Amino acid sequence: MNSKSDLAKAYILKYPQSTIKEVAKAINCSDRQVDRAKKQLRAEGKIAPVTESKDTSFKGDENGAEYSFKTKNRIVTKEDLIKACDIDLSAWDIERWICNKWEVGMKPPAIGGSKKGWKRKNGDIIISPLFQVKLWLKPKITKKQNNMLEAIKSIADKLVTGKIKKIPQTTVAGNKAIKATLSDMHVGLDPNPNGRAIFNYVYGEKQFNDNLDKVFNSIIKERNTHGKFEILIIDDLGDSLDGWNGMTTRGGHKLEQNMDNVKQFKVYVTGKLRFIENCIQADIANKILVRNVSDCNHSGDFGYVANAAIEMLLNRAYDKSTVDFYILNKFVEHFTYGDHAFILTHGKDAKYMFKGLPLVLNDQTIKFFNDYIDHYKINSKYISVEKGDLHQISFQRTKKFTYRNYMSFAPPSSWVQSNFSDTYSGYSIQVIPKHSCEISHTDYFFEMETSN
Repeated sequence: MNSKSDLAKAYILKYPQSTIKEVAKAINCSDRQVDRAKKQLRAEGKIAPVTESKDTSFKGDENGAEYSFKTKNRIVTKEDLIKACDIDLSAWDIERWICNKWEVGMKPPAIGGSKKGWKRKNGDIIISPLFQVKLWLKPKITKKQNNMLEAIKSIADKLVTGKIKKIPQTTVAGNKAIKATLSDMHVGLDPNPNGRAIFNYVYGEKQFNDNLDKVFNSIIKERNTHGKFEILIIDDLGDSLDGWNGMTTRGGHKLEQNMDNVKQFKVYVTGKLRFIENCIQADIANKILVRNVSDCNHSGDFGYVANAAIEMLLNRAYDKSTVDFYILNKFVEHFTYGDHAFILTHGKDAKYMFKGLPLVLNDQTIKFFNDYIDHYKINSKYISVEKGDLHQISFQRTKKFTYRNYMSFAPPSSWVQSNFSDTYSGYSIQVIPKHSCEISHTDYFFEMETSN
């Protein structure tokens, strides 16, 4: 049994319910080879022939699936469709639904025959309503995710005790903020699967924490230069964890990872919490503001739960007036500091966007953010749009706003290495005068560790 055809036949006979793509992936062959093997097995009478049905249809791709069927029951409401499809609402959330109604008119059917002639009872038009009901479903956050959150809550209740603490307030000169921007940390990413990647990068718990220490040291460097700041802002622009169950948020893209779900969760939560507490203890600013984008294409709900755990722990230890934590659920959100407005987005969302926001501004993107600024009546003197996703640095300016792409905190994946060659990773530090446009921006690049 050496040929792909023989392997495909053996696999199909052992797992008859497997789809063509599942067989092709299992034995590393093409869909066409599997389809040919199935046809041969049907011709030999070893598997059941295909039965065509005009009453059902199925189609799916990496962005979702659609199942259609016919029923004798009349469906005119959302509840009718849920019942007809036997949808388990404990497992699925209804993201949105529509019900379209229209009317058609027709005469009564003619009765009789070719010999006696066809006759209608009358010529009155009968008006009948027709309905089309559609549901879009999204899996609920799994029981395992909720269990993680409950576990962190129990730890917080046991370990975080005593009086709520505040950061000591002192007079600061110059009214400045310092902002650290991290994006695409992809905790759990394996950049060298099976030791076969081009550049042999290493990225695990140690590298993640070492890199966070480098961010902390850069912040301390600015603290030593400028003195204590009014506020420290830590921005996380999304894709902080690589993905739940080795998949992207939409579930259509398999990821190469070196950590399971629980390991990713623990490494990210403990590492980021340690980084934040180091900043608190170092007396860098009178207030610390942490902002986390959760509408992204890798972390999604997984990132939300991980950041909710950090928020829960911080809220049990520190007063929100001096340590505040935001989880950003919308694709685009904004904050202000003095004369500055910062519009934050990952750049690609968890659901709708096939292609994310571009590296270089185009007319469509300029219009999108101009509309956002006008809609929310953002009238700050200096408006900055900041995004991640593309793992690259770029900067452009328009009449209304500046547009900045941030690099990845993690090294490039094996797929990126093979398709785009080598790239860089790091983070950015900004010193922001409250009432001036003279932002000091510094990009820091990691010397990425390799297995050589």
